[in-house]
Amino acid sequence: MGEAQSAGQEAQSRAEGQRGAPFNESCQFKEESMRKESAGWYFFVFLFAMAVFFPLDASAQIPAIEREALIALYNSTDGDNWTDNTGWKTPPLHTDGFAMPGTECNWYGVGADDSHVLRLWLYDNNLVGQLPSAVGNLIYLDRLLAARNGLTANVPLTLFTNLIQLEQLDVEQNQLTGMIPPEIGNLTNLRWLWLGSNQLSGVIPSELGNLNNLIDLRLNSNQLTGPIPPELGNLTNLTELWLFDNLLTGSIPRELGNLSKLLTFSLNRNKLSGEIPPEIGTLTNLTQISLRNNELTGSIPPELGNLANLERLFLYGNKLTGPIPSALGGLSNLEVLSLHSNYLTGLIPWELGKLSSLQLLLINNNRLIGPVPLELMQLTNLTDNESNFCANRLYTTNSDLRDFLNTKQNGGDWESCQVVLPMPDIKANNSDDLLNVSSGTLISIEINLNPGEYAGFIADWWIAVHTPFAAPGDWYTYVYPTGWMPGVHLCAQTGLFDLAPFQVLNMALPVGNYTFYFAIDLPDGIPTAELMDSVTVQVQ
Repeated sequence: MGEAQSAGQEAQSRAEGQRGAPFNESCQFKEESMRKESAGWYFFVFLFAMAVFFPLDASAQIPAIEREALIALYNSTDGDNWTDNTGWKTPPLHTDGFAMPGTECNWYGVGADDSHVLRLWLYDNNLVGQLPSAVGNLIYLDRLLAARNGLTANVPLTLFTNLIQLEQLDVEQNQLTGMIPPEIGNLTNLRWLWLGSNQLSGVIPSELGNLNNLIDLRLNSNQLTGPIPPELGNLTNLTELWLFDNLLTGSIPRELGNLSKLLTFSLNRNKLSGEIPPEIGTLTNLTQISLRNNELTGSIPPELGNLANLERLFLYGNKLTGPIPSALGGLSNLEVLSLHSNYLTGLIPWELGKLSSLQLLLINNNRLIGPVPLELMQLTNLTDNESNFCANRLYTTNSDLRDFLNTKQNGGDWESCQVVLPMPDIKANNSDDLLNVSSGTLISIEINLNPGEYAGFIADWWIAVHTPFAAPGDWYTYVYPTGWMPGVHLCAQTGLFDLAPFQVLNMALPVGNYTFYFAIDLPDGIPTAELMDSVTVQVQ
């Protein structure tokens, strides 16, 4: 099950449920309230008498300013070409060209009681044009749904300053532009705010943190920039947070760890940096985390192993380092684990074999090494021909495990797609073996490098020797182009290339044991020596 298929299915079904259906029932509001109040016989008699002696117009009228707002909406969004405009211009027509006053609750998409417009449901109805500022005069509106249309330009400011009764604002999948104004913080009754899939720009206003009733926030697929405001951590009723497909920068605020009701956490395809906050591991209701395709660094927090309800974890396409945490083996409901295209190192933890619900495992394009644990054969729910183990340095000597992984590997034969990693090589007097020499013998130390499939990748280069001398002379390092220096220093930070044998030492050494090292690792100035070769010299 891939992310494109699964990422929004549950949340989208919840969304469709909240949108509901056009308000055909809205004209019944008055009648229903009357039925509930007419419990006794005398009340019926009273109604009958009133109907006989004081006949009423069956069509209640909304204020003229609200009718004008509806007409402005129709005219500014090409209402004559809406998919459904039933009732709006049903004869007889008023002098304004629309159906008679009092019929507004029969206009398609309009929900009203006997005195005010309460809801607009114009979802997927071919509205083309701008929302007029007059919409801000519908001050009793609690639902405005106009998603999947052709709306353009800015959302009028009056919507954010006047419509303080709004509980749901859904204008996603349009062509809206401009910034989200700070005045949005006035809409404190909002529960659903869906502005996704537009062309909104600018920063996410911190005033969103005032919307304490919000349960679903979707700002995805816009052109929003700047950091994620930490004030979003105030939205403690939030279950859905969709910020993906923007241009957001900075780190993920630790304050988001306060969103204890969160089910979906989607920040993918931005430019976020820094580490994944361990506080995310406290959000135990989460079913999906998607942080993929950012610029996140550091290790995967083992605290994510606390998320017992997690079903999908997408961390791929970042710059994550370190090992895969063994704690992830505790995610018994996990169906998709996608960690590929990072800089993860070390062994595959055997605990991943406990992920009994896992259907898709993507760990390709990392720097994982060593034998694949036999416990992975317990992942019997893995979909055939979908997982990926390629572009690592993995192997097995177990034929059953080899066959099992071949059935799960996308394209089969997972072993043939292991990459040729850079191969540092260091020799003493042209030998890789232990070299024994007598005192006074010249010792030549040469290095060479085959970059494998990593030619051009920037890396730290380290050339060092552990000597028999007392500190601080116990370690010397070769610094290019200066030469040998006491202590541990970076030789160079540059791209990998095909290095022919290069001599770094040619001299006699005092009596003692010397171990020379040549290593390359990530370009961070820290000597982790992920890929290393060594040779030992004994001078007697």
